[in-house]
Amino acid sequence: MDDAAVAYDAWLDGREGFDFAALVASALADYERRFPQHAPYKTFSTQRCGGPDYKLHKMDVYCTFCRGLLVGRIAMMANPAALPKVAKHTTGCALACLAGLREMRPPGTRGLVDEDRIVGE
Repeated sequence: MDDAAVAYDAWLDGREGFDFAALVASALADYERRFPQHAPYKTFSTQRCGGPDYKLHKMDVYCTFCRGLLVGRIAMMANPAALPKVAKHTTGCALACLAGLREMRPPGTRGLVDEDRIVGE
């Protein structure tokens, strides 16, 4: 946990020197150990959300770790991994969870990410 906390601080400061991808993979493995029936294979999940026909369907993108809404109502054909907000949040969230600074939420939980929760208060 201490190493993850140091890596999280480095990530926040934009410093290099850590294998952030390996730490994110470790967070995914930790999530799988905690919730084995719903093991993720990526740092975000999607859920279909509306549209009268398939061409107009939209999706919401949620963080696997905190289960917060990252991006709402984007085209089903979009690649969420290419969106800067998704990549930035999920990396930081994974590190925060490994460091014990944030709690991993169980599958099926939906809410706001910390950044949006603070703005809403």
